[in-house]
Amino acid sequence: MDWPTALGLGLSIAGLGFLLAPGSIALLALGGIATAVGQSIGIAGMSSMESGFCVRCGIALMLRPSRTSEAVRRTCPACQVTVYDAPSVVVATLPVIAQRVILIRRAINPGCGKWAYPGGYLEAGETLEAGAIRETREETGLEVRIDGLLGVYSRPGGRSVTIVFQAAAENDDWTPGPEATEVAAFAPGQIPWHELAFWTATYALEDWLHAREQELALPRAWRVGPPRS
Repeated sequence: MDWPTALGLGLSIAGLGFLLAPGSIALLALGGIATAVGQSIGIAGMSSMESGFCVRCGIALMLRPSRTSEAVRRTCPACQVTVYDAPSVVVATLPVIAQRVILIRRAINPGCGKWAYPGGYLEAGETLEAGAIRETREETGLEVRIDGLLGVYSRPGGRSVTIVFQAAAENDDWTPGPEATEVAAFAPGQIPWHELAFWTATYALEDWLHAREQELALPRAWRVGPPRS
């Protein structure tokens, strides 16, 4: 459903709700507008947690203490569904060619104009490795082979978990994608440490150098589980 259709449908439902009962039905309709439009337009980060309404039925969420922890979670009083404010998963690679690491100069915020690994958000249904390879292809035009797991990064209060793989680039025929203005390969002594976009990029590059200098074997990756039945 495109966003004009979603908006029209939501407004129609809202109008009907106000005519029939200005209480709970209207509230449900308004919740439906927020969630349907947010999902159809694809607003970044739009979720039931942030819109304040249940994505299943549209009723306003309520804060309730968890039964199993000290956390306070948003719960739908109608569906009894608990909404978990789970972090997003970011997948990335550090592609390596001829002992040099390939980075992109970002064309968008956050970190516009600074250097980072090629990476982005994992899509539903993707494996970590497949998502990292896709993001690398989209941002550099390169086909890469995953060599191993480089690191998993998170921090207190963060909204994402970043997983970085070391990868081997098949060639140096790179082309910046829409989210990059430049692609370049850096020898260990040329890494632009003071121009990195993210703290995770700093950590990943430090871990890459450490593994390289110590000749460490990276944990194997690319172990894909069975399909969900």
